[in-house]
Amino acid sequence: MIPKPKPLQPVAIAVASNSESANKFQSKGKQKPGPKVKEKPPVFTKKENATLAQHIEILDWFHANGENQSKTACNFDPVYPNLKLKQPIISEWVKDEQKWQT
Repeated sequence: MIPKPKPLQPVAIAVASNSESANKFQSKGKQKPGPKVKEKPPVFTKKENATLAQHIEILDWFHANGENQSKTACNFDPVYPNLKLKQPIISEWVKDEQKWQT
């Protein structure tokens, strides 16, 4: 006959720590630095085309704020993330602006 194994007993584990460094963080109220939390990008499913109203809004802002295409793209990319605005797109829109402003 095979003897039954004895049940395992819990074992206490002592962990040695450097009490000075632990007290340093606790006494000053500081926390240990952790990983930086990145802001989550907006969730969208696909790239979209701009509406006529969006074209006009973006081009009006472009003319009112120094006509800087990169600055315009950076300003409206977070506002309309589905448009994926970049400077070359704004450049095309400026060339074709008369088509939308009439």
